Amino acid sequence: MAELNSFNQLKVLHWKDRIEKIIDGGFPPPVTVEIDPSNNCNHNCPHCFYKEFREGKNRHLPKKTLFNIIEQLILAGVKSITFTGGGEPLANAHTVKALEKYSEHIDFGLVTNGGMLKGHEKIIVKHCKYVRISLDAGCEYAHKKMHCSDDYDRIVESITTLAKLKKELKSEIEIGVTFLLNENNADELEKFVFVASGTGADFAYIRPEIGWEKEFPKDFIPEVKKNLRRCKTYESKRFKLYINIPRINQVVTKEKTFKRCLSTPLISVIGADGNVYLCCQWRGSPLHVIGNIYKQKFKDLWGGKRHREILKWIDVNKCPPCRNGIYNEIFERCIINDGLRQNFL
Repeated sequence: MAELNSFNQLKVLHWKDRIEKIIDGGFPPPVTVEIDPSNNCNHNCPHCFYKEFREGKNRHLPKKTLFNIIEQLILAGVKSITFTGGGEPLANAHTVKALEKYSEHIDFGLVTNGGMLKGHEKIIVKHCKYVRISLDAGCEYAHKKMHCSDDYDRIVESITTLAKLKKELKSEIEIGVTFLLNENNADELEKFVFVASGTGADFAYIRPEIGWEKEFPKDFIPEVKKNLRRCKTYESKRFKLYINIPRINQVVTKEKTFKRCLSTPLISVIGADGNVYLCCQWRGSPLHVIGNIYKQKFKDLWGGKRHREILKWIDVNKCPPCRNGIYNEIFERCIINDGLRQNFL
């Protein structure tokens, strides 16, 4: 049986009513919205998927705009907001203010590189459902190579502080430490898991780097899987290790297990430039802009003419591997083709 946790993609079936509306051509409000409060970043990761998009565009969503967007999303029936990037979400001072002001009305998650966590740990523990810190290394030297920053020890200290505060405040927040796997840091895997388990975090999450033409050496993945088996020994009742094997296989094989992309209406992406993008993989692409929150209200651009046009011509074979892929497969196999035989329990 697949483990029942927040990384189990079958959770999308909880939103079967919205999925069926999408399949029939409707546009219910998205379940979750990713907001980039800032395009600025305190790190300079060479592997950053959005590096080119961010260059020369160090924008922040102003406080009034950010708060207005959140209020629109609450009224629209959106269930959760993830502050992510783009850039580093905590580079915008209004991000933590938004958590404090609106967490009673909508669920929040935070994805951060951790370099600006210090001083904000208590607010995050009190007002977020989860926080994921992109550490990507098991030592200061490797982290500097991956992130071009000198804050590894401070980040690890902040993760430890988050875990202590979670216990003190009896918070239900999930604290995760993540690892973006590529050929430059694969030998850091076991050290990374060892460090993550020692911080008091709830889990470590490993997923592969994704690029348009990303190619790994032929012997890379088999060797990584050996390392991952050793990493599993650090698991306990308190600490879990999640490995996105399906995504790793996608990156290697480039195979698509679905014909159409139907899942993007479940997850919206709002950039620090005010643009609403089709999905996280197309953040920064003018061709995939649904509309702009400075020109239209979210409810007016969502499911509008431009949105429908993009979905008509999108070609999944020209898209890189992404998290929506498994959702699309679930849509087609479980709902459209009734692969689960849902009327039989």
